[in-house]
Amino acid sequence: MKINVRAAIQLTTLAAPFLAKTKGNVVNVSSIASTLASKSPTGLPYCVSKAALDHFTRCAALELASIEVRVNSVNPGPIDNEFATNNNQGDSRVITQECAKLSPLGFLATSEEIADVIVLLASENAKSITGSIYVVDNGFFLKG
Repeated sequence: MKINVRAAIQLTTLAAPFLAKTKGNVVNVSSIASTLASKSPTGLPYCVSKAALDHFTRCAALELASIEVRVNSVNPGPIDNEFATNNNQGDSRVITQECAKLSPLGFLATSEEIADVIVLLASENAKSITGSIYVVDNGFFLKG
């Protein structure tokens, strides 16, 4: 909760006056885990904290709209990156390929693709978007 929720709340609170002056915005990074239930002792706090971050995103968007500060979130699913490769036990390429097979699109997104969505939401091209949760998961969410 300290890292996934409180840090975002504190940073947004401290930055809000500056963001109002500069017409800036906030893009939180959450996870599709925010929509899932987990029985795992390690998964439970992660899922709950990401759900709280999503709700904070919507509430902050509503609260900060009056000062023209937008707040959105990007919620990645499994990503083909070094984190996934370095934190899996066993043959990480096989694990990544198996995970990709579970995706309706048949592949995993990259860190660069997630960054592209963040850049879009931070840009003027998204000036009418606030309080939105953008899921980038290659269809994992569709499977439930």
